[in-house]
Amino acid sequence: MKDNQQIVEELRAFLQSTDQTLTDPLKELAKEYAKSCQAVNERLRRCEDYLQKGLRSEAVHYAQAEPPLLEQVAVLDFPERAQYEELAALYGLPAPVKLQLETAEALNRAYAEEQPLDSLLRRHRLLALGRAPLVSRLGILRKILELDAANPVWEEDIAGFEKQRFREIQAAVDQGLARNDGSVLSAAWEEIHSTKWLAAPPASLVQHVGRRWLEQLETDIYESHARQDLARLQQLRTGWNQMAQVTRLASADPLWRRPSKAFAWLSKQEQEQAELLQYQNALAQLEQGLNYNRGREELERLAYDVLQFNRGMPPALEMRYQERLQSLTRAVRWKELVVVGVTFSVGLLVLLALVVFAVLKQRSAG
Repeated sequence: MKDNQQIVEELRAFLQSTDQTLTDPLKELAKEYAKSCQAVNERLRRCEDYLQKGLRSEAVHYAQAEPPLLEQVAVLDFPERAQYEELAALYGLPAPVKLQLETAEALNRAYAEEQPLDSLLRRHRLLALGRAPLVSRLGILRKILELDAANPVWEEDIAGFEKQRFREIQAAVDQGLARNDGSVLSAAWEEIHSTKWLAAPPASLVQHVGRRWLEQLETDIYESHARQDLARLQQLRTGWNQMAQVTRLASADPLWRRPSKAFAWLSKQEQEQAELLQYQNALAQLEQGLNYNRGREELERLAYDVLQFNRGMPPALEMRYQERLQSLTRAVRWKELVVVGVTFSVGLLVLLALVVFAVLKQRSAG
């Protein structure tokens, strides 16, 4: 039995021949060609059905069966096919069906898309056979989904695995904390919030992990408070507030009130630090005022800003301040004496002028 390559070669030879007499061998050749086109179309329709259902791998696998489907399409769709169809119609030979070239093109694209998946699919099968952890299997499945998004099978598998993984995370957290392994909390929280899940993690899981984290933070807060570690307590308070918000911990929840004593002490320390900073700033302003020889009114205002903190004034700075006030007082007194002296001198001169004027007037009258 002739294969498709032989059939097409003989048809092309006939079309190129000067003798195109209708013969029985030509009739038989035409029947075989029409039959081959029909068979190829049936395989193409099967592949099209797979592709429409999102079963790309199945379509490619079926098309690769011997003889490879796309190779047969390329052979049967020979350059002189249109010329042969006219001749077949003229001689009343079996008309070959039109090849489903659009399906062949779609299948060709499927081949191109399928090739990068090969290694991932092999890896996926190996992980399944080895009963690998869900984290590893989910990672491969998500990469497969990126390359084969049209295939609904992957989303179904991932959705099922994710539900199992959520249960695993909760169990791992409880088991880890039971053996005093707090690292499981950060790992679980990171996985919950950094993973691109198909469906968001259940609120119950988020709240469970968050609550266990708060319980762990409570222990750290207690120890830091006992050490009076201000910097560490500030970090823990930030983490506590963020986690409580994400976990949606109710204000009436007893867990919310547990670190209140430590946080109250922290707030008091922060307030004292803030007041100390303001006091130091007031001292610096007063010292600057003294350096720049500010006036009495401004210096007294700056001194008042210092004294309102009830911390007093450093002796050296207070001495400078008092000396400056005394210096300003002496300057004012000296200025007053000068004014009085000048006023007295002017008055004396006026009196003397009046006396002279009176004497001169009396002489002139006599």
